[in-house]
Amino acid sequence: MIHKAFIVDDDELSTYLTQFVLEEEQLVDNITCYLDAEKAFKDIVEPITNELPELIFLDLNMPYMNGWAFLDALQPYEKKLHNRLKIYILSSSINPTDVARSEQYKLVAGFLHKPLESSVVNQIKNMFPN
Repeated sequence: MIHKAFIVDDDELSTYLTQFVLEEEQLVDNITCYLDAEKAFKDIVEPITNELPELIFLDLNMPYMNGWAFLDALQPYEKKLHNRLKIYILSSSINPTDVARSEQYKLVAGFLHKPLESSVVNQIKNMFPN
């Protein structure tokens, strides 16, 4: 089981549904939800010695700092974060250019479509040996 995950999404209903599926499938012990990507970013990098989440589920379309800006802001920290956390984009977007763009970020492990489904959570669970 994964110890810690962040859900970064400004849509409270989507956040609730994502958290519900993660808890139902017993993927994560501790889930922190952020409606603001800037706050999530600060909790990752200030200080970098904080206990990091192993997973982040990131929405793309948010006000202020969107998912792309969040990923761009993390790029200077990629070497420190590599092999310590994985980011899954969780979006309602079906635009193939978004999927292609997401593949340019080393911390992004995959592009998932909302709502998060149990079968997808189980695939992620298989990537994390106990």
